Amino acid sequence: MTLVSADRLAEILSVKKSSVWRWVREGRIPYYRASKKTIRFDVGEVLGSIKSNGGDDACRDEEG
Repeated sequence: MTLVSADRLAEILSVKKSSVWRWVREGRIPYYRASKKTIRFDVGEVLGSIKSNGGDDACRDEEG
């Protein structure tokens, strides 16, 4: 398991960082709380979650 920051996850998914944080608030993607102020993401788990929640719907939010 490799954990990445919201910045890096946004780069990997080609979306805005604000979208990553919105998906966290909405419970659309899994995350790990490394400390009180630090959240990290497992890219494989996030991709699996996006696929199981309707394909690329999460990434489509960037377009419209």
